[in-house]
Order: sequence, then structure tokens, then C-alpha cells
Amino acid sequence: MAASTSSVRSSLEEEQQRLSLLAELGVLDTEPEPGLDALTRTAAATTQCPIALISLVDGERQWFKSHIGLSERETPREWAFCNHAIRTPDLMEVRDATADVRFAANPLVVGSPFVRFYAGQPLTVGGIRIGTLCVIDTRPRELAAEAREALQDLAAAASAMLAERRRRAVSAEQQRRLTEFAMVAGDWLWETDAENRIVWMSCAYGNLPPMPEPWSTGQPMADGQVLLSHDEANTAPITLHELFAQRLGFARALVKSEFDGEWRYLSHSAVSRRDPSGHWCGYRGITRDVTASVASESAHRVAAALLADLSAQVPGVIFQMRLDAAGSLSFPFVSNRIDGVCELSAQAVMADAGVAMQRCHVDDADRVAQSIQASAATLLVWRETFRMVLPRAGERTLLVQAEPRRLDGGGVLWHGLMTDISEQIVATRHLQQMTLAQSAAEKAVEVRSEFMSRVSHELRTPLNAILGFAQMLRLTGARQSGAAVLGSVRQIESAGAHLLALVNDMLDLSSLDAGRLNLVLEPVALAPLVERCIALVGPHAQQHGIIFESGSAASVPTVLADVRAVRQLLFNLLGNAVKFAHPDTAVRVQLDHDAPAGRVTLAVIDTGPGIAAEKLPSLFEPFGRLHAGRTMPAGSGLGLAITQKLVRAMAGTITVASVPGEGTTITVTLPVDGRPAMGFDDDSVFGGLQMPAPAVAIGASTVLYIEDEPVNTLLMQAIFDSLPVAGPRLVVAVNGADGLAEAAKLRPDLILLDMNLPDIDGLSVLAALSAGALTAHIPVIAVSADAMPAQIVKARQAGCQDYWTKPIDVKQVQARLLGRFQADASEGD
Repeated sequence: MAASTSSVRSSLEEEQQRLSLLAELGVLDTEPEPGLDALTRTAAATTQCPIALISLVDGERQWFKSHIGLSERETPREWAFCNHAIRTPDLMEVRDATADVRFAANPLVVGSPFVRFYAGQPLTVGGIRIGTLCVIDTRPRELAAEAREALQDLAAAASAMLAERRRRAVSAEQQRRLTEFAMVAGDWLWETDAENRIVWMSCAYGNLPPMPEPWSTGQPMADGQVLLSHDEANTAPITLHELFAQRLGFARALVKSEFDGEWRYLSHSAVSRRDPSGHWCGYRGITRDVTASVASESAHRVAAALLADLSAQVPGVIFQMRLDAAGSLSFPFVSNRIDGVCELSAQAVMADAGVAMQRCHVDDADRVAQSIQASAATLLVWRETFRMVLPRAGERTLLVQAEPRRLDGGGVLWHGLMTDISEQIVATRHLQQMTLAQSAAEKAVEVRSEFMSRVSHELRTPLNAILGFAQMLRLTGARQSGAAVLGSVRQIESAGAHLLALVNDMLDLSSLDAGRLNLVLEPVALAPLVERCIALVGPHAQQHGIIFESGSAASVPTVLADVRAVRQLLFNLLGNAVKFAHPDTAVRVQLDHDAPAGRVTLAVIDTGPGIAAEKLPSLFEPFGRLHAGRTMPAGSGLGLAITQKLVRAMAGTITVASVPGEGTTITVTLPVDGRPAMGFDDDSVFGGLQMPAPAVAIGASTVLYIEDEPVNTLLMQAIFDSLPVAGPRLVVAVNGADGLAEAAKLRPDLILLDMNLPDIDGLSVLAALSAGALTAHIPVIAVSADAMPAQIVKARQAGCQDYWTKPIDVKQVQARLLGRFQADASEGD
């Protein structure tokens, strides 16, 4: 098995190499070539076959570069005799195709051209078989020995012609690269003969700049004295032509020459050129204009002298640091102040850079070395703070800042200043600590002040309406008509609802921040939930002339989410869109499925005033709307903060895109679940996590209400009195102990239980009721101002069949009680 696998792998590699070589040759689908056609005609004549071909086997076909006696230029590869021939290095001969199991049913045998005889010799280029020179006859036969040899020789000649084609292509590619390199470098490439005359110049190609006069083909290269890099003569004077006469290679020979009335510095490098017999023929070289570099080096020498005079007056150490092409570090110049900073003499450091580097703190040494290398590579300013351990002063902190520049020889030279900042470091740390403490204190005061201001404003606004309308009812209610009284009551109800919403938002935000809000993640169908929420928000939107447009992808799968959390974030986003959209416009809600990401996207798009870019980062902060102007719509400023936390708790994302003056798009993504959606109670208003109320028959006798607050008792009695049926009597117990006693004595059909009683808490009352033989069967509904999710879950686990949060929704409580009475009446019938 291993040998078979290896054979298959080898065949695949050979096939890939063959196809790559065909592509490299560029011979497929080209025009006929006389040389190859001559070989094909000779093969046909030598073998006395009517058909002769040069066949190249491509991936899906065999294509005929030369064809004699056959009009077609190609056939499918699976029909090709040559496809078999290229698998052997020797000539393949088929004497009678009709008797060969490989070819008897071949379309070229049973149909035109009715092949009977085939002989093919592989064409090999670089050891790879790419096709054949083959001959074909329509009658069975056998080649004579002389004809076989001739066919093999002709195939070898065709292979050589194709190999020459490849060599020419490689040579052309090398020439192209050479030209492009010269163009990129901006240097001049040249070649001279044995008399130093220029015989070739790269400026003849592409867009290279012309060689300076008097350089031209056929003329000797301009001579000149070879200089040092700083425009000084060598200690052993030599000219460029004298350098040529040595017939040896050389590098960076600097010559000062005059061109067009201007002195230029040219750097020459060359290698010796010899013919196949070893005779010297001249040079091939490269010339670069380094005038600017020489001028810079000269200026540097002048500046270095000036630097030595000024450095003694500068606090800190002025230095030059050099990293050569081989990676060796040195200090060409160090001011004398290094003695006081590093406790070393300038002469010692300039003689050996290692004596300074060895005093670097062991924990900082690698970082300093890496920062030097990074500055050398990028030519960015070297700025580093590090510690040195000195014999007398001990540990000191130094700051170094140096500007790098590239040298002609390939190294890097820095000019810099090093100072001792040990005292400044201590002072700065102390100041930072004081600043941070002050900033934290100021921030805390600011946040607390902003929070109190916001809460005060939001609480006083609805309280003003509640207390104001209540006073109006007390003072003038007797004189007002029923409609006027009803209007005042509605204002009180609206203000109370606003106050409740603010309190709920603050509780939700607190629960999310503390991680106490328990979400139940299950498959949720977004499309119907979106439509339901739009229907609920729609009447409010219509008051402002705003309509909703909704759309979704053809098939949006369910998401993994908490249905009530999704509903809450939908109400927040839709409500915000209605607040800020311009009147008589549309708010669009779009659902899409991002299948590759495994997420569903919900986008709410309004046409409001938009949000400035600088305000977007604070959009999801609690009370973020405090930064808005006085004309902003009312609200708690907590909706988006709650929405963001809900989305993140469900492993989703929320983003905002806004254009001032055009509108805002808020996009939520949630992970795909894909399972069928779970059912949910969309009409529950008694808190965020209530389940549908069970159909418990109350009966028509007694309901026990365990409540210590008289106002709450009066409200519940009023609700019972307002029912349009003859309901049960309401019995009240003012604490837990009385409630347990009344429950055992009366055995009521329903118990309404406050969870915060003065003597026994509601959970303890529940436990006692469940344990009592006379009370265990009685259904209990919690009625409490504690709306925290954890409390609701505990009450349900303890046995409550429902949980009504205060302030109660009177209409919903009436509806729930009435439903129970009607159910009881039906059972009685």
C-alpha cells in the first residue's frame, strides 16, 4: 500500500512539473514554426507515413505544434496515443490499434482518421517529457530499424529546439530583471573593452537617466583621481585608469569629475571580465552619483568640530553613536560630561563602547539593545529611558534621545543627548500620584453630582404631576365635572407610570451590573416578536405622524436569546427611534441572516437629527443623554445602557452608525440557534419575567389578603368592589402570623401575599402554608414592590403561582381576577 501511494504521488508531481514547463515555454496555441515543420515533414518521409505530428500533451487536450497529413490542431487528451507515449522514455510503437486493448475502442481508431499504426518518441526538455514526435498510418505495419532510429533522432532535434526556446525565454527574463533593477536603483550599469572604451550602458533601456557627458559608447571612461569618501586624496595616489590597468575587481572608487561645468562625485564598482579562453576583456561595473553624500560627510566633519566646542556648555552628554554594517557599535564622539553622568572618561568610551554598555542595568540591557536595532532599521528617533549601575553613585536613571541617519557604507550614525533624570523621575512619580488622586476625586464628585442632578430631575418631574393633580383633586374636585376629574386622574396615572419606568430602569441597570439578572436562553423567532412590538409601539408613533416599515431576509432562523430581554431591547430601540425621528417620516426595522458568521442582524433605522461623532462613545453610558440639549425628548437616559448590557449578556453585539442631519442606525446581532422557537406570554405586564397565570378556580367565598400597609389594602378592596360580578369577600390580615391563622381557620380559595411583612417575611409564610395540612392546597399569588428577578424566582420556587409587582396595573389585576371568577362560574355550570 505504501509503495502504491508513493507511486501516485510521484505521478502527480511529474504531471505538475510537465504542465508548469509547458506554461513556461509559452508554446501552446502559437503559430507554426518552419524548423519544427521541417522535422515533421522529414519524419513523415522517412517512415513513409501519411501523418506526422509534434504533439504537446496539455491538462485536458493534446495540441499539435506541427501537423502533416492531419487538419485538426488538437484532440481530447483521453483519445491521445501520445498520452501513453509520454509515460515511457523510449519510442512507443502500436502496430495494429484494433488489436490493442488500450486503443481498440478509441474514437480515432473507430472513426476518422482511422488510426491503425502509431509510433511516438517522447520530446524531453530538462528531463521532463512534454509530448511526442509521432507518425501515424491507416494500415497496420511495423517500422524498420533505420526508420526507428531516424524518428528518435528527429525527436531529439525537436527537443533541442524547444529547449533552446526555453533558454531564450530565461535569457530574456534575466535581461528584463537587469533592466528593471537598474531602473529602480537609479545607477548606471556599464561594460568596457580591453582599452577601457564603453561598449554598453544601461541608460539605453527604459527610463534610466542618461550617462553624463562626455561618457558615450565607444569613448573611454572619464579618468580622475581616486579619493577618500570625505574628498581627500588617498595616501597612495591612484587614478581610475591606473585602477583599471590592474585588471582586478574594485568597489566604491570615488572620483571627482566635471560635467557640464559642475563638479560631481561618482562612486565606481566593477568586476573583471574575461573571455572563455581566460583573456582579459575589460570590466562590467556600476556607477552611482554620491555628490550629495560627500557634501553631507564634509558638512558632518565641520559640524563635529563645532560640536566639540559647544558640548562642554551643554548639560548632559552629547554623543555620536555608530552602528556599522557588520553590527559593531562605537562612539566616534562623546563629550567630556560623560565622566559626571556615567563615571567614565570620554576617551575610554570612544576607544571601547563596551565599557559604557556594561554598566547598563541587567534588567534593561536587552531592551536597550533592541531599541537601538529598531531605530537603525526604521531610522526613527532613538529615545529610551534606562538605568545604569555606577561604582560611586549607585543606580541612576538616564534618558537618551538621538537622531539617526544612514551612512553610505551601510551603517547608521546617531547624534544624541544623554541626561541623568533620576531626580526628575522621583518628582514626576510623586506628582502623578497626586494628579491621579485628585482626578479620581474630581471624577467621583462629578459623577455623583451628575447622578443626583439627573435622578432629582427625573423623580421630581413625575412627582410634581402626581402631587399637583392630587392637590387639585382635593381642592377643586368637588366643583369639577366628571370629565375634568377624570383628566386629572389620567395625569396622575401618567406621571406615576413615568416614575415607575424610571425606577424599573434603575433596578434593571443595577441587576445587570451586579450580574443578578437571570436570563433564560432559548430559541427565539425574531420576526413575529418584532411585528408584535411594532404593533404595541405603533399607536404612540402615529401620534407623531411616524410609521414603521419592516423587512426581513427570506428565511431568518431563530436566535439563542432570552425572549423578554429581546422584547425589552426592542421597546427601547423602537421608542428611541420614535422620539428622535422627524414627524411624518418612517422608521425602518430590518432583519438579515449572516450565515457565514452564524448571526442574525437586527437594524433600527430612523431619520432623526443624527448624533455627532464625538458623542457616540458616551451613547451607551447611563444618563448619557445629559450631554444633549434642553430640547431633547424626555426619558431616563438608561434605555440604551440597559439595551447594551442585555445584548452582551446574550453573546450579541450592538453598534451605532449616525450621520448628523440624516439619521441613526442601531444594529444588534445575536447568535443563530436554528431550533423551533419556544412559546412566550407577550401580554404579561407584571414585571419582566412573569409566566402566564395558571387557570386556578377562585370560587365565590373568600380571598385572604396578607398586607400590612393600609393604603394597599384599600386599593385592593376597591379593585374587588369594582368587579362587574359578585365576587368573593376580601379578608385582610395585617401580618404574617395573623395571615397563617386566618388561612388555617377560613381555608380561603386564594391568598394574596405581600412579601415584606413586619413580623415574618413572605418566603417564610409560603413555607408554613405549604407545610400545613389545611393550607397546602391553597393557591398563593405574591403581591410585592420587590421587582428584582432573583426575588421573583425565589417566590416561584417556594410555591407562588404568580407574582404581581407593585405598583399594580389595576386593569390587568381586574382582568386576571375576572378571568378566574368566570372560570369558576363555568365549572359551576
